[in-house]
Amino acid sequence: MKHQHKNPLVAEYHDIIKPDSDNKNYRGLVLVNKLKVLLTSDPTAEKAAASMSVAVGSMNDPPHVPGLAHLCEHMLFIETTKTNGGKGYSKFISENGGGCNAFTTRDQTNYYFDIAASAFNDALTRFSKFFTTPPEFPDNALQQELKIVTSEHENKLTNEAWRKMAVEAVTAKPGHPFGQFSTGNEETLWVEPNAQGINVLECLRNFHSQFYSASIMSLVVLSKEPLDYLEELVVNLFSGVKNLNIATPSWPNNPYGPVECQKWIDIVPLSEVRDLYVCFPMPDSRPWFKTFPHGYLTNLLGHKGPGSVFSLLSRNEWVNNTYLNSSVPGRGFGYLTIGLTLTVEGLKHVEEIVEIVFSYIGMLQSKGPQKYFWQELKDILKIQFDFIDCESGIDFVQRTSNLLHVYPMSEILTIGYILDNFDEGVIKKFLSSLTPEFCRIMVVAKKNDAIATQTEKWYGVKYQVQPINPSLINKWKEACTDSSKYAKQMTHPPKNLFIPTKFDLKYIPQPEMQTEPRRISQDQLIKAWFYQDCDLTVPKAFIRFELYSFLPMVDPFTYNCNHILSMMFKESIAEELYSAILAGLNYTIKGTMYGMEITVDGYDERLTVLTETILQRLLDFDPNSNMFKAKLESYENGLINSSNLQPYTQIPYYFSLLTREKRFTDEELLTSLKELTADAIPEYHKLFMKRLNLECLIYGNLSENEAIHCCVKWKAKFQNFGTKPLIPSQSIRLREVQLPAGTSWVYKKMLGNENQRSCCAVLFQVGSRRLEDNVLLELFDQVIYEPCFNQLRNQEQLGYIVRSSVRKSNGTQGLLIIVQGLLKPQLVHARIESFFNNLKGCLQAMQEDILTRHKSAVALRKTDLPKKLLTRANRLWNHEIYTREYNFTRNKDEIMFLQTLDANHLISFYNKYFNPASEDRKCISIYLESPTSQGTNPTIRNNSLGTLILHQEITDVTDWKSNMTLSPLFPILKSKNDTKTLR
Repeated sequence: MKHQHKNPLVAEYHDIIKPDSDNKNYRGLVLVNKLKVLLTSDPTAEKAAASMSVAVGSMNDPPHVPGLAHLCEHMLFIETTKTNGGKGYSKFISENGGGCNAFTTRDQTNYYFDIAASAFNDALTRFSKFFTTPPEFPDNALQQELKIVTSEHENKLTNEAWRKMAVEAVTAKPGHPFGQFSTGNEETLWVEPNAQGINVLECLRNFHSQFYSASIMSLVVLSKEPLDYLEELVVNLFSGVKNLNIATPSWPNNPYGPVECQKWIDIVPLSEVRDLYVCFPMPDSRPWFKTFPHGYLTNLLGHKGPGSVFSLLSRNEWVNNTYLNSSVPGRGFGYLTIGLTLTVEGLKHVEEIVEIVFSYIGMLQSKGPQKYFWQELKDILKIQFDFIDCESGIDFVQRTSNLLHVYPMSEILTIGYILDNFDEGVIKKFLSSLTPEFCRIMVVAKKNDAIATQTEKWYGVKYQVQPINPSLINKWKEACTDSSKYAKQMTHPPKNLFIPTKFDLKYIPQPEMQTEPRRISQDQLIKAWFYQDCDLTVPKAFIRFELYSFLPMVDPFTYNCNHILSMMFKESIAEELYSAILAGLNYTIKGTMYGMEITVDGYDERLTVLTETILQRLLDFDPNSNMFKAKLESYENGLINSSNLQPYTQIPYYFSLLTREKRFTDEELLTSLKELTADAIPEYHKLFMKRLNLECLIYGNLSENEAIHCCVKWKAKFQNFGTKPLIPSQSIRLREVQLPAGTSWVYKKMLGNENQRSCCAVLFQVGSRRLEDNVLLELFDQVIYEPCFNQLRNQEQLGYIVRSSVRKSNGTQGLLIIVQGLLKPQLVHARIESFFNNLKGCLQAMQEDILTRHKSAVALRKTDLPKKLLTRANRLWNHEIYTREYNFTRNKDEIMFLQTLDANHLISFYNKYFNPASEDRKCISIYLESPTSQGTNPTIRNNSLGTLILHQEITDVTDWKSNMTLSPLFPILKSKNDTKTLR
């Protein structure tokens, strides 16, 4: 119900529709300045969050200054530091266990943060200054942020998705703002405007004063305080946001009109990819959010069950995957894209693949909208709404603030979940847009290099645009008729038998309620853990299996066999089980260095049946040689493309190569693939299934008796197949290299010409995981996180990517610093060492209340459990079960120890492991160097290199590792539940 007020509110909404399972309280407001607000009160929240979405983005940039909206977003962060007395918005957020950021899209700019609930008032006060204080946009800040914006753009230059979007923009209707360069760089935001006599600072001020209006802003806050308190807080802080009475911008004119359609666009990628996109301009679908025409179409076109496009194309071995995207890049227009990942053979049949796509579209048009399928979607979405997984506060506020620009306040939580009535006419309207006359074809493949004649300006993408031959258009039009040669193979999906009907919560009596996982099965073949976790009141569960084998790590050949087997098995059951995915059941199957990991999660009613089906299919699996070639290609491309990834994303691979006891290089795996034939996979499957150790976690809404019964059945299946357990010596986890005290090692790798960025990664090894070091390392990382980012990225501008984090691997841990930018890695390394050299004084000067905040932030990360069942279960598995540490009371024990720490403990920890002068320090670094890396940085005064450390270079990894000792794997110390070990 909407309530009218004279002042200070225009309207108040108390009837926000929410799921019965949602215990949060909501209230909608429209302030007197027309700012839309959604208040969320969650008394259980450990963290609070807020997000402000401004309905202005890159499509509002003036044509002569592209990237201005993005630059404005960056500059406002600078302003908050000034307007908060220099104390720093970001610094305050970080000290209180939170995070903050912002992003700019084509039609909106979003600012958001989360923080410990106890500090929310102060944080929201600082946050409000973004919007209530007129910015000055100082010149010195402009120069700094121009470099950061430029670096952000340059980090996207090798990203295939951004490169494709750049071609989409440049081939749009001339003059349409969709075609503008959205990110911006120094050339568009400084060099070119200055050459034209344009004052960029004046443009920024004009842009802000023109668009930053409360009338096109929406705010969402979430905290533990009552709604009345939050209302008063928000009214006091945000009523001062200026209202310019402007309307929310929209662009009803689609960037792809008749002239831009019927185009064939060939794009040259940097990676070894083969992608086909069939794109259709569409209306903005959001006005019909209760009819769901776009969802109806994407679910049918993206279906992978019998009679689908994917089913036919995969049988022909022409595609590895399909994916649908119904997008609204700007208010007023949209498009629908059918994406297909092609095999080498599929690339030879692109025209025929498109013909098959149109044959399926023709079947949909001929038979008309099917109410049974729409009703199934409606039922599934309603079930998802009723038992929705809680999301983190920061994700909720960010997502919802964007939605408030478009959808009714009272229905804001239902968007994408609650449908109304089946409207055949609306669905037909959208379906009629899918015609050969109004399509665009994009083919992304290396072979296009021979024909590409054009180059996109900002990303350097080579491409070619041609009209689609009219005879081909006619051929595709013929495919849309019943006379198509594929027509008889195309059908609507069968009725979905996996849609759940039972949603009972299987509570257990309070005295018997578990506080940690319990082992319910252990013999030589299977070890099973069970945890009901009654804190999560959703009828969902999670089951994960590790099928542990020594075979994958025997040599590169068996490693390759293991991964291709996993891919082939996953593909073999995809069509049969696709309806289960639509109905809210999910499964993943992946090869690992220890064997195979199978995960099943979703509504518990049919979860155990699905799990049993997958295990039985694995036992019965007969690898099909017809499937082998496509999966081999896909796997090989993944190995080849790994070297084309951004350098900082390659760092985990190189560290595992250096520090893991055994790791095959990508080159070794690629060489071994030449020996691999289809006959090897069935042979490997037999060997793999012959000897295994099974370990599983059963988590969520299943009773212990159900879990035990499942384990008995699963064990019997494997025993009946003939599977025997591994002998103990075959079931040992790999260990980690233990660096000698007082040493610093460097591994150098030159990158290919496609990489314009270098990366320096420095790992300070602390050693084995012990309770004391665990806590001190997390606290140290918390304390230095913001100063490290501010110094290396903002002040010295060493690169756009600057990260510090705790790295845990094979029972060891350390602090990892990563910087990616233009400079040579050795220069960046020197600046990192300088930062750590200066850190001691900062630690000694840190006030007690600041350290207390940091300790509270670390404790908060341990008590603020993930909201989603899947995330909780993954954390439990990854942190304790997969590592075989089984310390299920770790967080409680570490919080108790955390409270005993003071500044002296932290300084001693720094002096031992991080002080450049320490004789105990152990360090290993990786330099990934671009051929174009720079040797100087003008932002560093006098270009000082900072602290120089003597590093020993690793030239032969195998030889180096053979001279290193390995860290121990801890013994398992038993508790009352056979689980307890402190480390």
